[in-house]
Amino acid sequence: GCNQVGPSYQDPTPEARLGAIRETATRGNSGDIPHLIENLSADDAAVRFAAIAELRRLTGTTGGRFIGGATGFGFMAMGTGRHQGEALVALRGTASKADAITDANCGFDRSPAGYVVHRGFSLTQRSVRQEIASYFGQPGRNVTTVHVVGHSLGGAVATITAEQLALSGHGVKLYTFGCPRVGDYQYAQFVTSL
Repeated sequence: GCNQVGPSYQDPTPEARLGAIRETATRGNSGDIPHLIENLSADDAAVRFAAIAELRRLTGTTGGRFIGGATGFGFMAMGTGRHQGEALVALRGTASKADAITDANCGFDRSPAGYVVHRGFSLTQRSVRQEIASYFGQPGRNVTTVHVVGHSLGGAVATITAEQLALSGHGVKLYTFGCPRVGDYQYAQFVTSL
């Protein structure tokens, strides 16, 4: 048998099962996490995604010179079962004063493909760009479709992220909610064609 300390994966509440997954990750046994997640029942989808999000967290930078810094900005997850070969990138919206400064940084910058885009959104997307590239560039990752989702500021960053992933050869589906204008007319046409 196995002596288990702390919350059990078998506890009846989703919160307790998520606690067990988090505790396992905290103890440094992250190799056990995929097994725990894989064995969650279908009606534990929220726990499954919360656990995955904990492990694949994106850290980005928002704000300006005096206010801002690194912040949890979203998460990435790989599909399992009938969603094998699919992935998810989910990005959060404006949640702090630093994010509001990012929203207000309305100079111009260039997108990964060279289109004119909002400077604040571009700088925030650049802060997660390498982490995203590394995640999807891992050997054995046979991703056919990446679902990129974002709200508000996250919608703007998701738009540039979808562009980045499409330029890397991934099939992309972009879903935004309350997304501000990210770039000019030519950029909007380009992103629509992805």
